[in-house]
Amino acid sequence: MRYILNGNLMGFSKVSLNSFLFTAICICLVVFSINYKLFAFLRLLDLIIIILFGLFFTLKPKINTNQLIIFLLITLVLGVSTFFGFLKNGSIELSRLVFIYKYLFIFLLPLLIVSVVKTEKQVLIVNKLLLINFILLSIWSWMYVYLRSINIIEGQPRPSFPALDYSQSDAHLYSSYLGFFLSVYLLYLKNFFNHSLLLTIFISTNGFLGLIVTGSRTGILLISMTFLAIGFTVLKNYIKFDYKFNQKIISKIVIVILILIFLLFCLYFYHFEFLKNIQYLIFRSLNFNFLNDISTLSRISKLMTSIEEISYTGWLLGNGLKSRLIWYDGIFSMLLAHGGLLLILLLIIFYSFTIKNIIKCTANKRNSKILIFLISLYLLSNTITEHIMLSRNAFPVLVFLSTLYVTIKIKNNDNFL
Repeated sequence: MRYILNGNLMGFSKVSLNSFLFTAICICLVVFSINYKLFAFLRLLDLIIIILFGLFFTLKPKINTNQLIIFLLITLVLGVSTFFGFLKNGSIELSRLVFIYKYLFIFLLPLLIVSVVKTEKQVLIVNKLLLINFILLSIWSWMYVYLRSINIIEGQPRPSFPALDYSQSDAHLYSSYLGFFLSVYLLYLKNFFNHSLLLTIFISTNGFLGLIVTGSRTGILLISMTFLAIGFTVLKNYIKFDYKFNQKIISKIVIVILILIFLLFCLYFYHFEFLKNIQYLIFRSLNFNFLNDISTLSRISKLMTSIEEISYTGWLLGNGLKSRLIWYDGIFSMLLAHGGLLLILLLIIFYSFTIKNIIKCTANKRNSKILIFLISLYLLSNTITEHIMLSRNAFPVLVFLSTLYVTIKIKNNDNFL
């Protein structure tokens, strides 16, 4: 009772609780990629996050009033839609209740990060953990293909996040993660850590190799958009400043290319089966024949399903947790099925406040532009598959975007919300 009267909780001061929450976030950054269910839908990451959310509100976080009102309206729309879905389609399966957690995850995790990560030292630690994970998971992607080719691992041809069982592949999710964080590295982290050209090339090459052997086009699309953005910026700088590569940079690039050619030459003679597997996955990643692609046609079909199933509400509301399908292979289709056009409109308004706050920060316009671009990039990936509804993909992405938002606010000497 003494601690409660003094404004403490269980003997922890507010500062101590904040440190505890930050440590727990770092642990989550270590374990997020482990694809192993402890029970039901819960993985280790989800279990820690649920505990964190419970402790988080003891900090009495600052919440934007406008966004809080819109969040409550979103909750109301989903609640009413679920009621209509119940009346039309019958009782709700218990397994569907997981979406309550998934929606809370999307809204509460950024608030948690922005409220807990407050110093440049904490930002540095978070960015280091994110970079280490990206490097290791890029290595795991092509190592999985190799280990499977020599029969050490049994499973699907396409790599997945680390797990005990590879009978099912989550390559689309994996590709989205690698493509997004390769973009993050090229646009931001390499400059944040002031990496040399050689180190940048090695990390980027490792990331791209890991990405292309997933056999999924999602990550390829994301990094292609990033390359276009970088190319446009370089071209603009070239025109404006008459930019030229110096001899030293060119010589380093040549050395790296020769090393890569030598490694591929060694691999060819060492294990030909490994290269055959890679060839299949690369061709699959680069196949953009959408007109005859089963995956693309399936996504269009599910979009039509979501439009058709909520037509009885005039498309304003959805069926909530009693939608016809569980997964729709696209966030727009899922949101439409869950809450109709009202849900999509409210989400656009909700995140427009965040974009407005980012634009207002004038101390570092470059980082603000990078953040807006990466938010758009992740939104693009979710139109292909609703990755944000799966924590092992959404967690590192939301943590990075929120941390970059904190960095911009720190440089701008501004309030976080």
